[in-house]
Amino acid sequence: MSDQAALAPGAGRVSLWRPWLMAGLLLVLAAPVSAASLNVAVASNFLAPLEALAKAYREHGGESLRISAGATGQLYAQITQGAPYDVFLAADQARPRRLVDEGTAVAGSRMTYAREALRATGRWAMLSDRIVQAQNVGQALQYLATGNVSHALVAASYTRLDNRPGGEVRRVAARDYAPIRQDAVILMRAATPDQARDFLAFMQTAAAEVLRSYGYRPGGASP
Repeated sequence: MSDQAALAPGAGRVSLWRPWLMAGLLLVLAAPVSAASLNVAVASNFLAPLEALAKAYREHGGESLRISAGATGQLYAQITQGAPYDVFLAADQARPRRLVDEGTAVAGSRMTYAREALRATGRWAMLSDRIVQAQNVGQALQYLATGNVSHALVAASYTRLDNRPGGEVRRVAARDYAPIRQDAVILMRAATPDQARDFLAFMQTAAAEVLRSYGYRPGGASP
């Protein structure tokens, strides 16, 4: 073999490694890109049911949810300021309707995902001067846990929490209140609108059993 045909020291290693590197690059490029998580903003009173629904949704083949919980008013403010949420699960109908009217949420996507009771009874007027109104259900429970109030009127879902304050739980009779409807909406800036639609469809169908177990009734079309 001539000197010109001989490999220089290390050249063989380069020749052998190059196919391996190319194969590695092909494997990376061929690997499927996993779908991004769905960013869901949820009213605090629905956090526990949503966590259960997120697990059920995954078991049905859906993507994972990235959940941010807070007071409906605070979440609405974040959304109007550009927070990167895909779906908004409010504790009322007013804020989702307003987002649609303002062009921040997708028209036609608003739906009622749950109905529940937060108000009761003819004793309200009698106790009005002793009522302490919290920003959200979580804060109401905090007041109860710290002894600042003797009773708390909260969503039924919160009575299932492991870390809730001790004491007797009484359900408000259905005849004593008008159901409060809670609406969901897909936001215009949703990075994965198809996933958002799929999740809301799941909530309207397969999620009914989970909702009832937390004291909610399935919603339906939003008026």
